[in-house]
Parts: sequence; C-alpha cells; structure tokens
Amino acid sequence: MNTEDKYALKEFLTGVSNVVFILLIFTTLLFLLNFFGNWAKSLFITNEPSTEVVGKYKECDIVRWSSNNLAEYKYFLYCSPK
Repeated sequence: MNTEDKYALKEFLTGVSNVVFILLIFTTLLFLLNFFGNWAKSLFITNEPSTEVVGKYKECDIVRWSSNNLAEYKYFLYCSPK
C-alpha cells in the first residue's frame, strides 16, 4: 500500500465517519422531537368530549358539543323530562 492509497483510505474513512455522525445526530434529533412533541401534546390536548350550555330556547337548553379540540361544534336541544 503506497502513500497515495493510504491518503485515499484516510479521506474515505473520514467521509464515512462524518456521514455516520450526521445521520446519528439527525436520528437522535427526530427521536427527541417525537418524544417531547408527544409529551407536550398530551399536556395540552384532552380527547374527552366537551359540552357547554350556550343558551335557552323555550324550555330547553341549547348545548354545544365537540368531540375533539378542533373548532368543529354540533348543537342540539336538551329538554329536561317533565
């Protein structure tokens, strides 16, 4: 193995180690973002349906219902049994 081959091998191994190091950092970053993203999302988002009385119509309550935290609401009347 001559000097030129040793230099080429050194350059090749340096390039490969740099690529492996960059991929390792990128994979770690994606893992951490996924982990902390799901953790933060679980703090602020509840998957429980929400109901709220928003008004009255005759003898009935107007109820706003949402099954998620999107701005998608359904309204219905709730009349208490007599």
